Amino acid sequence: MSKKIILTLLAILVFACVIRLYHLSFPAIGFHSMKENVFISMARNMVKSGDYWTRRVDFQEYLPMSGGYLTAWQTVLCLHIFGENFLAAARGLNLLFFLGAILYAYLLAAYVSRSSFIGLLTAFIMAILPLGNYFAKNLQPESAGLFFMLMFQYHGAQFIVSRKMMDFYLGVLACMAILLLKVSFLLGMIPLLGMCVYAETLPKKFFRIHFGERCY
Repeated sequence: MSKKIILTLLAILVFACVIRLYHLSFPAIGFHSMKENVFISMARNMVKSGDYWTRRVDFQEYLPMSGGYLTAWQTVLCLHIFGENFLAAARGLNLLFFLGAILYAYLLAAYVSRSSFIGLLTAFIMAILPLGNYFAKNLQPESAGLFFMLMFQYHGAQFIVSRKMMDFYLGVLACMAILLLKVSFLLGMIPLLGMCVYAETLPKKFFRIHFGERCY
């Protein structure tokens, strides 16, 4: 990766961070904070009971159907460290997940397209997405889910060509994290499954010509 690309990518990440920093400590009130209160309640009950595997919320009808553990655990961590001033820190972890997702979006787009320009354009679009702005600051699983989905796709795509076990282990780690967040996020595996079929049905030489070179 050239110095110019690194500086451009760093500028995109800083820009994405700056436009999401405001209101990180705003109270979790209103309809749009309903999901935040689910995970805040879940985390408080984990701290109170000492049981970090049983999901309990004070308003049981809003308990997520599956997952939510990682979001609750990051809130628990911030509760232990910052006490009642935990909210900005817990949301800040979500912001870091989204910045990581931008980085993986660049890596994946650059790898598949063999174009650093396409990778940077993808990262920039991710940085200015309005929904990305909203979810990156909200205490709910979407930012972490996006990060781990892109992480799984990138290392999975690398493993198809390189067969390096480190890529395999990182892909499995991402898959396990997705299961702890929300089972429906496993839909992010579908594009990679398509690549697996593509890799097995076409000649290896053809596949390596199109996906086997690093451009970044």
